[in-house]
Amino acid sequence: MNTRSVQSCSTAWSASWTTSIISQAFPNDAPAVLNCRYYTTGVDATGPLVVNDGEVPPVVKPCKRQIERSLPAYRGLITIPRAGSTIYTWVRCSRMKLGDPSPGLIPHLFSWKFQNGTTFTAMDMVFEPFWKEDRNPFSLDVITNVVWYAAGRDLPRDAMMVHELRNMFRAYQLRKTCLLGMFDFAEAFGANTKDAYSRLTEIDGEKSQADLAYLEGEFQGSYNKMAALLKKIRELEDLAMAIKDKALLWIYFTEWLVVTATMLLSGSALWHIMVRRKLYREAKTTRFG
Repeated sequence: MNTRSVQSCSTAWSASWTTSIISQAFPNDAPAVLNCRYYTTGVDATGPLVVNDGEVPPVVKPCKRQIERSLPAYRGLITIPRAGSTIYTWVRCSRMKLGDPSPGLIPHLFSWKFQNGTTFTAMDMVFEPFWKEDRNPFSLDVITNVVWYAAGRDLPRDAMMVHELRNMFRAYQLRKTCLLGMFDFAEAFGANTKDAYSRLTEIDGEKSQADLAYLEGEFQGSYNKMAALLKKIRELEDLAMAIKDKALLWIYFTEWLVVTATMLLSGSALWHIMVRRKLYREAKTTRFG
């Protein structure tokens, strides 16, 4: 995969890429890009991102609605696909009617067959919003599909389920980290977490099975396994909370005694000083009296 079209809007850099034999392996027609009006007018592709929902491999199509909603405005370098390219996304740009093969639609992500392989070109760079999860929550799904499709692997039939499965992996890791922190905290107060650690080790062993199923493309099996594991993690969280509360019982009790004693002493002092005024000596008659 090559990114940023012909690498730069500066001919000093783009010419080096265009004349290299490497550029010939990618679907972007670099010489055609350099010879278009873009380099004489400074116009780039600016407009909403559009996902191709036609008869194309499901590299981006399953996420069409979410991606288009997340990226209503986009921009990047002009691209011109070679004959036989498959276009997955465009930037809708009405300026100067640039766009090939459809004027007004400038290809954003596209691929073609090169010898025995598949290569991709993207008009932008990998740190642009399309490839960042804070702007495009499906960026990891797209880049994974790019890698899988280029490697000749079958793409997931249920893209939304696989997206949720990846979120499950993240949630599992986060909750495991929180559990380990809770165990360490409880141990600092003398709690015995041996059994809880053993249960977590067992769950981790089952998690490796879900990982293997994912890597082998058995997404439904991996999804079912992760759903069951997250339920077990929730049960272990309840156990960890009980262990922590038991370890801190005497601390809670001591704090309660201190607070209660402080309130009683303070209340007694206020009663004697401010209400009954036992500690005050009554004033005698003054000279003026």
